[in-house]
This record gives sequence, C-alpha cells and structure tokens, in this order.
Amino acid sequence: MTGRDFRTQLGQAYQQQVAPEIQRAWEMAAGATQSAAQMKYAKEWEKHGPEIQAELQKLPAHQRTLDTIEMVVTFVKGKHADEDRESYAREHAQRIIAEMGGTIRPTGGGSASNSPIQPNPFESDDVPADWKSRAKTAGITEQTLLEFCRSNDMSPDQFWKLFPKGTALQPIVAEAGRGK
Repeated sequence: MTGRDFRTQLGQAYQQQVAPEIQRAWEMAAGATQSAAQMKYAKEWEKHGPEIQAELQKLPAHQRTLDTIEMVVTFVKGKHADEDRESYAREHAQRIIAEMGGTIRPTGGGSASNSPIQPNPFESDDVPADWKSRAKTAGITEQTLLEFCRSNDMSPDQFWKLFPKGTALQPIVAEAGRGK
C-alpha cells in the first residue's frame, strides 16, 4: 500500500464513519442552542418563529451559535420594526385606557363619574375652615383631589359625599403632607 492509497482510504473512512458522527453532534448542539434562544427570545419567536427558523436553516449547524441566533432574531425583528412599534403603541394606549377606568370624550372630559366635578374645596362652605387651611399648607389642588379619587377608586362626587362624615379628607391631607 502506498502513502497515496493510505491517504485515500483514510479520507473515505473519515467521510463514511467520522464526518456523520461529527455532523450529528453539531446538529444536537445547534438544537440545544436554539432551544435556549427560544426561551430567551420567547416573545420574538412567538411573533416571527417560522421566519427565524427559515433564516437559521440557511446556516450550517456548526454556525448556529447563540451569538449567531441572536443576530438572526435581531435581523428578523428589525424587518418587522414598524409593525411591532405600531402594535406596541396600540397595546400601551389600551393599557393606559384600562388603568384610567373611564373613557375620554372627544371634548377631553372623562366619563368616570356621571356627576359633575364639585367646585374647588377651598370655595365650598361645606368644607371646614381647619381642613381648608391644612389642605392649602399641604399643597392640595383640584388636580391632587382628582388623583386621590382615581387612586382610591372613587369619583369626586363619592369623595364629597364622604366629607360631612369626616372620613374622606383626612387621608388626602396626610398623604399630600408627606410629599413635602
């Protein structure tokens, strides 16, 4: 047997025996890496999974590293940036509206309460003078009252109905006083 024959047989043995085993190992490693990337980028995979998968199939198994998969995910995500941005803005607006607990009328007024907002507490004769003084000192404004009502799931009308009972206005003065 010559050196040339030996090299030829060695090359054939490598192609028939070793190369398929190495390829299987690369495929297994690529599959595990892809599983890790799918968990890390679950949101992107949910939206664009088939497209990401199609791009990854263009790569040989030994090139499907986590870094490469991240680049493919970023590439596919970038192709959809405009539609994702619109979707995000829509979801964000819906979340804000849901948190507001009411709707916005075309005139800008909310519909959280069917009754009109009561006048400024500092102008009402029903409000004790001592509370007015403490409220002014604490920096309470009409906006503060509206925020307080919203955070306590009540309308301004419900707030004013509690006032004569002496229960509604003490907490807001205490809360506003802590902010100073």
